[in-house]
Amino acid sequence: MDGSWTVSIEDTSSFISYHPHGDGGVGAQWTSTGWQPWFADSGGFISTGGEDGTGSSQHITAFPGASLDFQFYGTSVSIYGTANCSYEVSVDGASSSFMATSGSQLFTQDELPAQMHSVSLTAHASNTSMFAFDRADISRPLLSGSQPPNPQVYRAINATNVQYTGMWTVEDDPNHQIPSKADPAPYYEVAAAPASLSFAFQGVGVAVNGSRNWGSYTYDVTLDGVTSNYNASTMWLIGDALLFYSDGLDSQATHTVNITPKVGGGYKFWLNTITILTNGTSGGILSNSTSSTSSLTSSSPTAGATSPASPPTSGNSKHTNGGAIAGGIVGGIAALVLLGGLLAWRCLRKRRAHAFPRNPESSPFILPPVSEDAQTTSPAMRAVGAGHVLYPNDRKGVSKLAANQGRSTRQPEGATSPSASTSGTQTTVTATASSVVSGQTGSAGSPPTSPPPGLAATEPTTPSGVTDSASDPDPNTLDRLIQVITAHIERAQPPPEYAE
Repeated sequence: MDGSWTVSIEDTSSFISYHPHGDGGVGAQWTSTGWQPWFADSGGFISTGGEDGTGSSQHITAFPGASLDFQFYGTSVSIYGTANCSYEVSVDGASSSFMATSGSQLFTQDELPAQMHSVSLTAHASNTSMFAFDRADISRPLLSGSQPPNPQVYRAINATNVQYTGMWTVEDDPNHQIPSKADPAPYYEVAAAPASLSFAFQGVGVAVNGSRNWGSYTYDVTLDGVTSNYNASTMWLIGDALLFYSDGLDSQATHTVNITPKVGGGYKFWLNTITILTNGTSGGILSNSTSSTSSLTSSSPTAGATSPASPPTSGNSKHTNGGAIAGGIVGGIAALVLLGGLLAWRCLRKRRAHAFPRNPESSPFILPPVSEDAQTTSPAMRAVGAGHVLYPNDRKGVSKLAANQGRSTRQPEGATSPSASTSGTQTTVTATASSVVSGQTGSAGSPPTSPPPGLAATEPTTPSGVTDSASDPDPNTLDRLIQVITAHIERAQPPPEYAE
């Protein structure tokens, strides 16, 4: 063994699953119901849906029992963040408990077998003892004499060997935030179902990057027949996030990837790049003779289509059929009688309508129309189900790409060109910024950027006219309340992850 290959999975990646939710809505109060994203250069917690998330980021929670989990291939895992509370970490079912700590490296485990592993973290947080997750570093060994994997990065719009099904369009962010302000570029967007993309490749790993945004939803990724579900939804605009990552593949085999996003009805999916990790210069996305297809279908008959066969005709068609003539006369008389009855009923109905006019009543289940100006300024929000899930009432005509005002112009810290670097025997690849390979180097275990000062607790806003019943509530009552809330949230099936 001659070193290791380390990948940093940022907290903004769909690779990480958060529970009860990974993004509750606008404001800091959502830390008390789950995890809430925090961006250093964007004012901390989000204040308006669609804000650009820039600078170092963390997911913060004050919810007792909040958890996160992910799977990875490798031999080592480290977790970074800030813990003002106790927490537990489980690797492949083996749990370890930890007390609050002032250090940034919250957990590390080495010498794992080179295979797939499952990791989960549970924070015993509260409004006075919060927990912040920054990133996870996952490593695998490099064989003696071998070099780190070579990242072959394909822009989605230029990847001619990727098969797109559906109405994919090339877009440019007018605010130049996708993939990032440091490296804006065109990207693919799809808004109508059905839609999918697929490709075949040779390599040891694969990563898919795209935007996570207010208006995204879930998507399925199938790698070599195994399907996983991820959530791209967030209240922020994250111009370039790691949507999928897999490593430790057979470099000599041909692998297939199929991505099926849930789109339509206002939901969209954004794709920036596809990265194939190869040993050396060979490999990458393989050519495919199958042309891209469109999800549009025509309602008119296609050329060459045959009409339904006509019913067989009688061999005596030239003879007059007396029974048919008699039947036609009887049928005509019956039709005239029926028509007369309908005319009489209609006249009577009109007279009654004049005598008893009705005032039309609007349905209580239909929202009044919202002006286009109002939509583009501040989309209406409402709570749905448990867990305080938020989503726009009216998705039509409202850009989910980004808000046009109040954008931070500060650059992401340490933004560099997408290239891998090697330092000694340790290679670090950061799965964020411009692509899965952002060019950030250093040894595993480097501390993250500072979290919010002291992880100061933010109490939820108390509604007007409501006061606390006691300054020191019964702990049993609080425990029971937490159990009820947790059970209620777990039963819910939230819409997009402006919650999950």
